[in-house]
Amino acid sequence: YKESYGSGATFAVACPATSYWQTKTADVVDQLVNTWGVNGVYIDQIGAAPGMKCFDPSHGHTIGGGDYWRTGYASMLNQIKQRVGYNSPMVTESNAEPYMAQINGYLTLMAFEVPYFDPVNYLEPAFPAIYGGLYMGFGQVFTRADFASKDGVALKLATTFVNGVQLGWFSLGGTSDASQPCGPMGVYDLLMSADHDDDIGFLQTLI
Repeated sequence: YKESYGSGATFAVACPATSYWQTKTADVVDQLVNTWGVNGVYIDQIGAAPGMKCFDPSHGHTIGGGDYWRTGYASMLNQIKQRVGYNSPMVTESNAEPYMAQINGYLTLMAFEVPYFDPVNYLEPAFPAIYGGLYMGFGQVFTRADFASKDGVALKLATTFVNGVQLGWFSLGGTSDASQPCGPMGVYDLLMSADHDDDIGFLQTLI
């Protein structure tokens, strides 16, 4: 399996049930926390990407199906916790119930990918309603289009606020390719512009 997100790089999807990948990831996190002194680590995609069918018999799991994707990540994250302790938070992309025992925070981008003025498809805050107080959610995508729209930034900030999600995830730089799902994301110049003092004032009010 391969993935690409417009940067020109192609990524291979690794099976998390393999002891090699579990140990490799734990080694990297161990070095980041215990050698370089970071407070916590973000590991992309665990909560967002679906499990893939793996047919490699050397991995020691059922062939082509089963719960090995979830249990593999659980084993990886438990190994990480054993090395770095429980005071170094591990966070990932998107909110996913199967990993709540090991993950401390979720970058809740996918949860807010809803049309804000659609009378049929609208946001139902089921996850925070059920698990509020048991997980930490943070952020959603802010693009240049949000700053161009009247109250677009305030609308997104208010939505995350009332759903108990930490505010922000403003990308200071990033893709400028409008064909990408997130669109042009670099908003540093807009955050610094006096034209958006009202948006910054609203953010300061909420925090």
